[in-house]
Amino acid sequence: MKRYARTLASVGAAIGLAVGAATMAGAGTAQAVEPPAGAGAHLTATADNLGCRVTFTMLNYTNSHNWMTMDYWFAQEDQAWAPPDAPLVSTGPVPAAPLPAPWRYINGAKRPVARYTPPSPSDSGGSLRGALPASFPADQRYQAPYTNFNPQALTTPFKTTVTFDLRTVSPPPPPVPADGKYTLRYRIYLGPQTQVYGYWTPKSVTVGGCNNHGPAFGSSGLEFGSSF
Repeated sequence: MKRYARTLASVGAAIGLAVGAATMAGAGTAQAVEPPAGAGAHLTATADNLGCRVTFTMLNYTNSHNWMTMDYWFAQEDQAWAPPDAPLVSTGPVPAAPLPAPWRYINGAKRPVARYTPPSPSDSGGSLRGALPASFPADQRYQAPYTNFNPQALTTPFKTTVTFDLRTVSPPPPPVPADGKYTLRYRIYLGPQTQVYGYWTPKSVTVGGCNNHGPAFGSSGLEFGSSF
């Protein structure tokens, strides 16, 4: 039987380098560090500046399926306890629920979580997540007792992607700025060893064309509102 996963011994050097970099960054320091090349989950955003659409793409090299999960929010929704460069375990008080939309508490997350994307056509329902091909051996997947995480299980990453119009999301987006551009924050908020192999701190993307009249018909993902 073909073995997809590399042995944990073969990825020891990469793990050591990544952990060392995180340690040098310092506890509590916000560092938007990319995961190591060929390891972890790589999340990117592409803007359609004519149609007010954004495409999120996640490339998963790990042996975890539907664990690495992203959220996003508009810059107008930044909070003092969730600034755009804050790690999920940042210090400082967080108000008790209910939180201002779109923020809320989610089981398993240490800090408040913002919007989910629409379901990805290439994966299961819910916010965009890192997934595995159906042919990946079940006994090599990340699973209980959760001691077998492999950040380099795939030499060719499995891609999940979703595209949607920012004017269609729910709860409704903030008012469109005068220049017709929204700035979004996005990150991987949940997953094994996210500090090293995901995006523990948010990244930003600016999307234009949002003061046009209505969504562009026929584009991918416009029939969905954000899961919330």
